[in-house]
Amino acid sequence: MSKSAIVIGAGIGGLACAIRLSVKGYTVTVIEKNDYVGGKLHRIQSKEYYFDAGPSLFTLPELIDELFELTGKSNTFRYEQVNPVCHYFFPNGQTFKAAADANGFSKSFSKEFSEDEYQLGKFLKQIRKNYEITSLVFLERSLHKLSTYFRLTGLRGIMNLWRLRMFTSMNNHLSNYFKNPNALQYFNRFATYNGSNPFKAPATLCVIQNIEISKGAYFPQGGMHSITKTLYQLALDCGVVFKLNTSVKKILTKDGLARGIVTNTDETLSSEIVVSNVDAKLTYKMLNSPLPKKNQKSGE
Repeated sequence: MSKSAIVIGAGIGGLACAIRLSVKGYTVTVIEKNDYVGGKLHRIQSKEYYFDAGPSLFTLPELIDELFELTGKSNTFRYEQVNPVCHYFFPNGQTFKAAADANGFSKSFSKEFSEDEYQLGKFLKQIRKNYEITSLVFLERSLHKLSTYFRLTGLRGIMNLWRLRMFTSMNNHLSNYFKNPNALQYFNRFATYNGSNPFKAPATLCVIQNIEISKGAYFPQGGMHSITKTLYQLALDCGVVFKLNTSVKKILTKDGLARGIVTNTDETLSSEIVVSNVDAKLTYKMLNSPLPKKNQKSGE
């Protein structure tokens, strides 16, 4: 008997999850409220012109390559590394081109912003180390599984939590290394990748910068929307079923486990697994469960 899974939301995460579940032998149905897939990573058309919408920077292309490897399908995704990664313009007229390689970046950054190259090197080494500590625990493993914490990488991550500067802000931590306001602004901007405020967000988020500086950025042939098109086609090739223009009214639970959904047309779909690829607030609403209350003493 085949296993069934429902994925709510056809954003990039939902598409990738649907592909992985299909590889695991699940019959997968993706529910999407819009008439298109890709979530924020979609395309706007005006007459004969097309414009990418949403994210404009592409990193870690190997994660898409991995999906093709898992499915055994021929890899049709094409991309190339860009150099420089970005060209920055500051209000005082200063400009900066961020090189794609770490050495080139260090030299041009130190020269352009008159920052000490040794201090910059210390900082880049630190965020690279912190990325190595956190990625194996928080990005490549599931935090809700005890096995994560008993692996050597998990234990190593826990023992090195003190290195992550969780209790100081990103801006305060960066101020220990850089004095030029434009240099600070350059590094602070990485907090905005996930909508955070660098003056409030923990310095732990400095690991975001390591991905771009150490691993580079890429441009997919056909523009950013080609990522959406590629994953959508791969999901279809794997037998994933998509229900567009369909929203979820309720996630059905049984014995504390999600076991299905009710759609906006009052259709009930049952499954062994339900994955929500939408905002947490909407997920709680679909579960008919109140949002966790903030701790009034700590403000968390």
